[in-house]
Amino acid sequence: MHPAAQSQLDRVIDEYQRWMAVPEDQRSPAPGWWWGPAMALHGMAGSIPAGWSQRLGLAEGASAADAAQLLLDTLSGQTQLPWPEQFPRRYGPMPSGDAGAPQT
Repeated sequence: MHPAAQSQLDRVIDEYQRWMAVPEDQRSPAPGWWWGPAMALHGMAGSIPAGWSQRLGLAEGASAADAAQLLLDTLSGQTQLPWPEQFPRRYGPMPSGDAGAPQT
């Protein structure tokens, strides 16, 4: 695997771990930028490194196709994508009172 592709996939796996660590009701939609790396994984033959399997919650010896499917499943059925600053957690409600009011 090309080092740049490996670096990108490693970043996506880190993001996936951070995203999964957020409670589901507070989690942002999965980011669309995972689509490209997932497709790169889909095209790989063989298994992914053991560290990647563990970080994705897959069984040891999981195939690249298994990892790709996991990432693609996060995007399945979504009707919206997060802005980068809304990842991995959704924005919470604005605080009540004057705390967020503009100064005059």
